[in-house]
Amino acid sequence: MMSHFHRDIDQYIGSSLKTAVCAGPRKAAQLCKNISFRGLAPNTWKAICTRKGYFPKSKKLRYDWNQEFADILLEPLAIPWGRVLNEQLLELYGTFSITVIQSLREFSRNLEESVAPICGPSYQPLKGILSQILLLEKQVQSKIAESQRLGKEAARNFPSVVKRLVLNRMRPVYRKCKEESGT
Repeated sequence: MMSHFHRDIDQYIGSSLKTAVCAGPRKAAQLCKNISFRGLAPNTWKAICTRKGYFPKSKKLRYDWNQEFADILLEPLAIPWGRVLNEQLLELYGTFSITVIQSLREFSRNLEESVAPICGPSYQPLKGILSQILLLEKQVQSKIAESQRLGKEAARNFPSVVKRLVLNRMRPVYRKCKEESGT
């Protein structure tokens, strides 16, 4: 299962990422042309650059160039990301949880079967170990649930991370455009 998951990450996400990175400069250049041909007033252009690519002109009209550039990278990743990380990773977590808990229970049974005939079924150290195994099961379930939560949070934050990267790369451009004068 794990090697299947790794293969899918390489196959789907890796190839989609390569596609996004290879096509990104061409698509970004086309987006730049599209932005320049939108017929924006010089004051609007300057307002967008002053606000580092984001300008809510009205409730219905909002300019967000950083999001437009981020979408160039995010679009090819959306479907593979969802397939691999949301579906397959969820399945992997479930399989892992079941496997670990079954292994702990099997260890518990084997330990009890080995120690009980020698020391008796009410041997206190054995009872203590068996109760610890139950606690371990709960800890495993808790840690897996926490890992799932963190994974979902990271996946949810991924688009905003890409948008921040775009903004950081665009800051010098916005600064230079903001300093331009004339029409």
